[in-house]
Amino acid sequence: MLALILLAAFAVLGLPTETRAHSQTTDGYSRITVREDVIRYHLSLDFDELRRVTSLGVPPVATTAEREAALLRDRSGILAYLEPRLVLRMDEVSCQGVVAQTRVENISGQVYAGIVLDFTCPGGAAGRLQVRYGVFFDDQDPQHRNIATYRLPGHNGRFIFARDARELTVGEGTAAGSVRRFIVLGFEHILAGYDHVLFVLALLLGARGLRGVLTVATIFTLAHSAMLALAVLGWASVLGAVVEPLIALSIAYTAVANLVAPASRRRLAVVFGFGLLHGLGFAGALQLDGEVDAPMLLSLLSFNVGVELGQTLIILLVFPVLLWARRFAWSAPAQAVATGAIGVVGLLWFVERLSV
Repeated sequence: MLALILLAAFAVLGLPTETRAHSQTTDGYSRITVREDVIRYHLSLDFDELRRVTSLGVPPVATTAEREAALLRDRSGILAYLEPRLVLRMDEVSCQGVVAQTRVENISGQVYAGIVLDFTCPGGAAGRLQVRYGVFFDDQDPQHRNIATYRLPGHNGRFIFARDARELTVGEGTAAGSVRRFIVLGFEHILAGYDHVLFVLALLLGARGLRGVLTVATIFTLAHSAMLALAVLGWASVLGAVVEPLIALSIAYTAVANLVAPASRRRLAVVFGFGLLHGLGFAGALQLDGEVDAPMLLSLLSFNVGVELGQTLIILLVFPVLLWARRFAWSAPAQAVATGAIGVVGLLWFVERLSV
């Protein structure tokens, strides 16, 4: 019995306790627009990953001012790294890029390098645009992905660059392909996002039966789906620096509530409130901006379907095991230890995210 209790505790405490606990991989973001016959490519990359593959020369722990200075100082080195990995072609002719701006960005509670590149294409910015993206895939993070939004003359849309999907040809994508990519993104996001997984596990540990699980899951789903839609449509907005610590705190609170007030009448209201928070977190992962159109709504719906599939998989895998375990005497202390461990990890993430 003691071995099982310790195993449960170490399984939870073995999770990473850094601020990147939100995801096992790095996400990037691209916004492609036209500005005075120039293709403007706003690229947001995880700062630490960029630091490792370039000569930025800043320590892992640095101030925003130090990071800003490093980006400004090493624009040539950044361009040298990006040139073979971010290639734009207009009507089969290569475009020439320069770094126009750099700055530090905070996205979903993590530090990003914001790099604005201006690409000059022979014949102007109108034509058949191809983008080949290979940042981080082969030298640092093979699971890296980049969510691209493009608004070009006659074409608006979204694309997800990944190791096996490195090329975008504007105007040639299909709705079915976009749906598939965003469903996979949502599915991977909730399974790779340790904080969301821990929150769902905390909810399951506090549930007393199948009906309770279905009720809690439904309320959580409705809340985060509604807030995700409101946030992506621009009707709700909270800084990631605020949302991410609160998501961590929601994990700790739910774990503590399981231990001290498992039958509280306020539980469902609390779950709904925390679902709204997690919806804002999902919106931060999407970073879809601009005018509301059919492709955006399709991307939003597809991403949410993927999130629900991931959440359902967690429930189907974990809850039957919990029901089986509750038949034994060691179940109560084991669940208490696991719940307490989840609470400790949530508090650690809360403190760490406050310092980002």
